[in-house]
Amino acid sequence: MVLDDTTLIQALGQMPQLDAPSPLSNSVDQREPDRNSSPLLPPDLAAVLEAIPTEPVKVDTIVQQVARPTGEILGILVQLEMMDMVTQLPGDRYQRR
Repeated sequence: MVLDDTTLIQALGQMPQLDAPSPLSNSVDQREPDRNSSPLLPPDLAAVLEAIPTEPVKVDTIVQQVARPTGEILGILVQLEMMDMVTQLPGDRYQRR
């Protein structure tokens, strides 16, 4: 089924204005986050982050320290990398930023 633009807009309902400034934008602190302070992270992310030193460490070492499935650790590492808290290095190694 192919919808024309009018039907699609009606089906989606009212769309938010993406270019409009947020009412909180003036009150939110726009400074760069401090990477040395630990933000409030969910326990699983915090456990993995604590297992990563500032020196490069292999994923296998992180998995052993945290004692969780490898797939779960890899997913958490991706999240921490997207949060700019760790960096991935060649050879399946990670280090804290």
